[in-house]
Amino acid sequence: MAFSSKFKQLLLRQFLPGWIVAGRTVTALYNQWKGTELGMRKKEFLKVGREVTGLMKKEKAVAAWPERELPKHHLFIETDLRRARKYRVFARATYYDMWEDEDIEKHISFYTDSLKSKYEWEQEFMSEFGELEEYQRFHIRGLKIGSIEHQAGAPY
Repeated sequence: MAFSSKFKQLLLRQFLPGWIVAGRTVTALYNQWKGTELGMRKKEFLKVGREVTGLMKKEKAVAAWPERELPKHHLFIETDLRRARKYRVFARATYYDMWEDEDIEKHISFYTDSLKSKYEWEQEFMSEFGELEEYQRFHIRGLKIGSIEHQAGAPY
């Protein structure tokens, strides 16, 4: 079964952070996936790897940034977003699962064209996605912004 390039990139973005935290390199993962259905061009693989590692490096700086101040440009990862938007915001959302009576933490991301403070982005996300009918089982308890991608070449 042949996987699309987009699917492979998505899978790599999901898998790579755990691989890096375990002390392994992007090149080591490339060598392991080379020649399999998940393999891709080295240039493409390493580009995704640089984006993921950049996001991980910036998380601490973004977390330390004051909640109500606009983030400075040095906190952003300049990348080619796959949508016609200016920013992609990555966060950890804490949900309360009413059926299971437990908290669940999920990594989420959303796109926006507005430069806002972390607090404003958190409020925007919670108001937009907190009351959708299909999510009635889950109640959003909180959101912590982790990192931010910016569309390369777009004005801030």
